[in-house]
Amino acid sequence: MIGLTGDDLHIDARIALLCARMALPVAAAPRQQVMAVAVLACERVLASLDGRPADWLDQQSRAALAQAPQAALWARGFAGTAEISPRAFRRHSAPATVHAAVQGIAQACVPQPDQMLYDLLASAIGECATWCGRPSGPSTSRGTAMLAVAH
Repeated sequence: MIGLTGDDLHIDARIALLCARMALPVAAAPRQQVMAVAVLACERVLASLDGRPADWLDQQSRAALAQAPQAALWARGFAGTAEISPRAFRRHSAPATVHAAVQGIAQACVPQPDQMLYDLLASAIGECATWCGRPSGPSTSRGTAMLAVAH
């Protein structure tokens, strides 16, 4: 994305988690279940990378799950203690999460889904910049960000 690349699995997990958290409260019910599972899976991957307990959730994830309590309950039962390999997460789970989140936001019955998608893109760029050690900030204009993604 925009020249920001890296092999650190944190990047994949943080972007997928960001997407799942944003889509979870606004997506349709069936997609909420997918996003809740994704939040738990991303947190589990990050916990493994950072040496935290597998069931550890950060405050933003707890807040997102609290906004869709039925989906969160279902996801906890569905996901259980299942583990995913880093390779499978990077190749399949993370991209599928991002795709489902973008679709969920685009199809959501919210006043400004385009603004939410823009905010998601800007936040994802920020995550990439953070993990790649590059500065990011408000100097990235909407047109530049959209043009960069189109390439």
